[in-house]
Amino acid sequence: MDPQLAQNTIDELVSIRRQGDLYRALDAALRKLVEGLGVDRGLIWQVVGDRLTVTHEHSASNESEQIAGTSLDARQSTEIVLEFLSKFLDCSGDGVILVERDADGENFWAPMFELSLGLSSHLLVQVRADVFSGFLALQSSRTRHWSDEETAVVARVAAVISIIVSDSFLLTKAEMDATSLNTVLKIAALFIDKDRVPLKILPQAVELIASQMPFERSRVYLPSSGKLVSQDNNLSVDLSETSDPVVEVFKACYAKIIEANAPNLQQFGGGAAIILPLLENEDKALGAFALWQPLPDCPDLNLFTRHTAIWLAGQLSKCIQLSGLKSDDLK
Repeated sequence: MDPQLAQNTIDELVSIRRQGDLYRALDAALRKLVEGLGVDRGLIWQVVGDRLTVTHEHSASNESEQIAGTSLDARQSTEIVLEFLSKFLDCSGDGVILVERDADGENFWAPMFELSLGLSSHLLVQVRADVFSGFLALQSSRTRHWSDEETAVVARVAAVISIIVSDSFLLTKAEMDATSLNTVLKIAALFIDKDRVPLKILPQAVELIASQMPFERSRVYLPSSGKLVSQDNNLSVDLSETSDPVVEVFKACYAKIIEANAPNLQQFGGGAAIILPLLENEDKALGAFALWQPLPDCPDLNLFTRHTAIWLAGQLSKCIQLSGLKSDDLK
C-alpha cells in the first residue's frame, strides 16, 4: 500500500470540491481507495430522508452489478444506523466496524449484504461531523484481514468527507433559508395589499410556496357546507370522512406527509405529497393545502423539503392570523 494513499486521496478530494463539484469529488475519493487498497468495491451510503441510500459507487471490475441509487427501507435503515451509533455513543474513535458476511450476531447488516452478493468482507466507517450522515464502505470478495494501517487510511479519508458533506449541507440550508425568507416577504405583501381579495390570497400564497418547493402541483381546500372544497372546484371531500388525509389535517391542525405509493390516495397521483393546515388560530384551521407530484430529482421528499414546507406553512398561518382573516371572510 502506498504510504501516501490517504494524503493523495484527500488532496484530490479537496481539489475537486473547490471546483464546486461535490459529487465528482466523492467519486474520485472512492476510486482512489478502491485502487489503492486493492478491494473490489467502494460505496458511500448517505441518509436521504429516512432511508440509507447508495449515493456513490466504484467497482474494480466493470462486470460488477451496479447498486448506486438503491435504498434500504425505513425500518432497515433505522436498525442499521442505531446499531452503528450504539457502538460510538460518545462520538469517540474513528467509527470503524469490520464485518464478515458469515459472522455470527451481525444480522443488523444483512440488508446491506443482500445488495452485495459475492462480497464477503466489509469495512464500514462513519461519515459524521456534527450529525451522522452515512457510511464509507469498502468491500472485498474474499475474507480479508484489514490491517491497522488500512483502517487508519480509510478513517482519515472518511473524516475529511464528513467535513465536506457537512459544509455542503450547511451551505444548501443557508441558500434555502434565504429563498424561504424571500418567499415569506412575498406572501406578507399579499396580505397587506389594501385591494386584497381573501378568496384569491390563499391560492396565490400557496402557489408562492409551491414555486420554491420541488412540486409541480398544489391545491387549496376550504370548508363549505360540511365539506372541504378545493379552490379549483374539481374536488371535494365530506368532513365526516375522517380517514381522508386532508380532513385529518384540517381537523387536527398538523401537517401530514404522504409517502409515494401510499394506498387509497390516488387524488395525489400515487406519488409523495405534503398536506398542511392553514391556521386561523392555534386550535382552528381556516383550511388546508396540498403539495404533490414531486419533481424527478426529489421523488421521496428529503428532510430539507419536509422542513421547508412545514416552516413556510407556519409563516403563512402567521400572516393569516396577523391580518385578522377569518373563516367568514371566505364565504
